[in-house]
Order: sequence, then structure tokens, then C-alpha cells
Amino acid sequence: LTASVLTVSKRVLDVFQFGFTQIREPVLKVHHHNDDFWVTPASKTEPFKQKLINAKTVDVFLYEGGRIPDDSCEARLYQGFPRLEARVAVDIAEWIGRHGERHAGGRRFAA
Repeated sequence: LTASVLTVSKRVLDVFQFGFTQIREPVLKVHHHNDDFWVTPASKTEPFKQKLINAKTVDVFLYEGGRIPDDSCEARLYQGFPRLEARVAVDIAEWIGRHGERHAGGRRFAA
């Protein structure tokens, strides 16, 4: 999950409305430390992590740095990891490589 909606609101569907106890697979939460947008605040990452009580593992990657090019929203703010995109993509891919292996009918798949 990257820069997920973490604020409970009637206007926005957030991740806290899902059945966390049903999640049993590894979970990766990726967020920017400076994200303080009202629906995606980094400060809500720890409460999110605590709800995943049955997940095999829960890892949180918090990034710092990067540069916001202007005052626009979405991918151009911290939610898009500006100037950190390549690093974030490699970190996620490596995490999937470590945790995404699945076995099905004797065949090996990468998630």
C-alpha cells in the first residue's frame, strides 16, 4: 500500500473500513514521512500497522527527502514520492522478492 487513505471520513473510503483481521499475507506500507495531507497523513501509519494482527509480517517503509515541484496534489506531492520514485520502486520490488513467493500445485510463482 502506498500513501493510502488513512483518515476515517464519510467523504472518503479509507483503509480502516476493511476487515484487517482477515489479512494473513505479508503487508508492506509505504509512506513519505512528510506527508501531512488530511487524508494520507504519515502519522496514521502506526495505528494502521497495529490493526494487521494476523498478517504474516507488516513492514513500513517511511521515506524522507525528495522535492515537491509545485503546490499541486496527488502524485506531485509527497504521495507520489517526488524525486524518490526510482528508489521507492526498487525497495518495493525487493520487498516483494523477499515476501511474495507463493506455491501453487508444485509450481512457484512470484506475487
